[in-house]
Amino acid sequence: IEKSQPDIVITDIKRPFMDGLEVSRVLREKMPSVKIIILSGHDEFEYAREAMRIQISEYCLKPISASELLKTLNNVSLKIDQEEIERNKISDLKNQATQSRTKSQESFLNDLCGGIFSPSEAIKQATQLKIDLISSYYYILIVDTEMREHSTINWIKEHYHCLHFNRNSKETVFIMKGESESKLEDEASQLKERIVERCSQNNESPLFFG
Repeated sequence: IEKSQPDIVITDIKRPFMDGLEVSRVLREKMPSVKIIILSGHDEFEYAREAMRIQISEYCLKPISASELLKTLNNVSLKIDQEEIERNKISDLKNQATQSRTKSQESFLNDLCGGIFSPSEAIKQATQLKIDLISSYYYILIVDTEMREHSTINWIKEHYHCLHFNRNSKETVFIMKGESESKLEDEASQLKERIVERCSQNNESPLFFG
């Protein structure tokens, strides 16, 4: 079952090595999304109660005809489709929430760099937006380029622990943080050299920074 990764497993309660309920327990633990249909010749409450506890999709008493089994499979299939729809809805809502939060964060950082907030207001807003803002020292790097996905911009995002936002269609702003003024000055100097070096090596659109 682990190798085949099916959507639905049909198992008899009576089977060698491991009975159907035990198979279902293992599946529920290892592959919780799999739907389980149990076939049983036992019309006993204890079996049914245990099946419910394990969250079996369907508990079918034998003998069961082909048409009844197909009907059961169709019902379980509809549940799978419905769950997929619900998962997609939740995923879309999460994406929308993430996009909204990102826009709010970018708007806040833009206003912050524009000097709109007092220190206490900035800290309060940053906390609400889950932005790790506080640091002893900062410097700002502004990169201007025609290409939003410029490799150097992506490289800075990957290699430096910083906040960043898009100021407009051309400018990306990086807020660099550090606990030592001298270390930040050294970092700024090294970053300038690396950006110049990358721009001279890579045949890309022009990049301006300061």
